[in-house]
Amino acid sequence: MKLKLPRGIRDIDPDLYEKFTAVYDEFRELCRLYGYRLMEPATIEMFETLALKSGPDIEREIYAFEDKAGRKLGLRFDLTVGLTRYVVSNPQLPKPVKLAAFSVQWRYDEPQYGRYRSFYAWDIEVYGGEEEPSIVECVEFCDDLFGRLGLRGRVFRLSDRRLVEGLIRSIVPGVDPMPVMRAIDKLGKVGRDEVVRLIADAGAGEERAEELLDVIEKGGFDEAVEASGYEGPLFRVLDRLRALGVPAEADISIVRGLDYYDGVVFEGYSSRMPEVGALCGGGTYTRLVRVFGGGDMTACGVAGGVERLIIALEGEGVPLAGREGPRVYIAVADRALMDRAFELARELRRRGVAAAVDLTGRRLSGQLEYASKCGFDYVVILGRRELEEGRVALRDMRAYRQLEVRVEELADYVRGRA
Repeated sequence: MKLKLPRGIRDIDPDLYEKFTAVYDEFRELCRLYGYRLMEPATIEMFETLALKSGPDIEREIYAFEDKAGRKLGLRFDLTVGLTRYVVSNPQLPKPVKLAAFSVQWRYDEPQYGRYRSFYAWDIEVYGGEEEPSIVECVEFCDDLFGRLGLRGRVFRLSDRRLVEGLIRSIVPGVDPMPVMRAIDKLGKVGRDEVVRLIADAGAGEERAEELLDVIEKGGFDEAVEASGYEGPLFRVLDRLRALGVPAEADISIVRGLDYYDGVVFEGYSSRMPEVGALCGGGTYTRLVRVFGGGDMTACGVAGGVERLIIALEGEGVPLAGREGPRVYIAVADRALMDRAFELARELRRRGVAAAVDLTGRRLSGQLEYASKCGFDYVVILGRRELEEGRVALRDMRAYRQLEVRVEELADYVRGRA
């Protein structure tokens, strides 16, 4: 019998999961420093809640099903929906509400490079703040996160849906801007010809579609501002970010494909690994709060895929390691010493040192081979004579040397040399 997984679903093995936890460690610490409270939004939502965000057509893109009582449900496809529902359902929360999440989500779309049907994401959201400082903080958070992890070639591209919508209305009057912006969002994925077709099909006509894309692809920011009469906060956001040393630039091709965005939007990239695509994306989405019944409360947020971030970091040659400290394996030369091995492991763990003992009954040579294959930093070898003298043999697996250490000094020694 061949055990298979569904298409687009995979196991996250221990080596990869260690990299996930390295990202999570930095994310969690930044949440503490910035004042974002971590939570876990519901994994399953009522389908009608998901449809409020993206329309009934979202059923083709998510895992939707009926439960045994006939209720239509769906697996969450992002973290924003659950966080927004939570805030709208709890109006007593003091504003601004700053929430964060780091968890798994599901999308029934075509698996692609760095994207699976089940994938992890990190997310921060601000509810009830002013748009300009909230966006600045969201982008600054991303820059800090990427910097702490070691990503060197980071760049953030910002635009404003109001600016792009005004440009569309000036070039293609009378056309609904929403499907046009959804088409523009696909520019880096499907190419210009397909985007021209999509815009033309939205009612713009091929000639006007070409004219619109000429402005966008040539970075016609000033032209777009003049045509749309834009006077929004984007300029001040860019100035503040640059003053903070954040690598930020204007890019009117950034629109974000989801309809609920209605203000400043942005995406983060690795300039050294552009093929990975956007590492994070977000913006202002007051419209979603309104649809959920939360009134005109401003909402801003950003999310990023963990898998894509790891790919970009590895592409830049950045090693990812968690904050685990030294790992010690306790081997016994005599099975009669197993009780002492368990006692020593317990003492090390209580002092914050990760320790494992042999659970197989194998010979000493087999224990040492196992410790080497599993990448332990140290191996403690318990011998009867050494223990009677209050000492153990300590093998440093990284320096390839062995010495004797007094039992009471063991924890301090391995921590001091980690």
